[in-house]
Amino acid sequence: MATVRKLVNRTFWLVFAAWAINYLWVESATGATILGPALVATSLISLVISLIWKAPKDNPHDISDEKFKRLELEEPNLQRWSASFDDREITVANWYSLKSMVGACTLYIDGEVADQSKALVAKPLEPILESGKESDSELHVQVFFNGLFKVKVAIAVNGTFVLKEQLSFFDRLARRNFPSLPDTPKKEP
Repeated sequence: MATVRKLVNRTFWLVFAAWAINYLWVESATGATILGPALVATSLISLVISLIWKAPKDNPHDISDEKFKRLELEEPNLQRWSASFDDREITVANWYSLKSMVGACTLYIDGEVADQSKALVAKPLEPILESGKESDSELHVQVFFNGLFKVKVAIAVNGTFVLKEQLSFFDRLARRNFPSLPDTPKKEP
């Protein structure tokens, strides 16, 4: 699916460039007759594929495992956030390398790894890290990332935010806001 998405997006940009050249300089009626509908069709196909393709990209540039492990040890652009809930320490660590286009984030509960992700891009309305949803744990933790120029985090425990960084106007405009109330697991009596 990723290959098809790349192909459609590249086709769209090629058709767009050809249409723009024809519109601005060549002004061919035949070119406009062909490129106009082709531009609309490729943009619609690209939009539909983008809406269907929801998975975050893990290691999108297929760097070697050795290079990834070296970056994982270096932890470039490392950020940490901590919050407490019922005498439990919840910590989120995030690092990324824009040069290599890789990153990782980890959720720690009382110093133990609860969840990890190597996704470089996160959707602000869906948790990228989650713990305790499937088990009968009394602690259901969800971590949301957002931000346009700087990574910002929201940590929800049992449906209530214990940490929610303030988003700027540009963050909300470009990436939307954090969810108002995350989905909470339903416990059956």
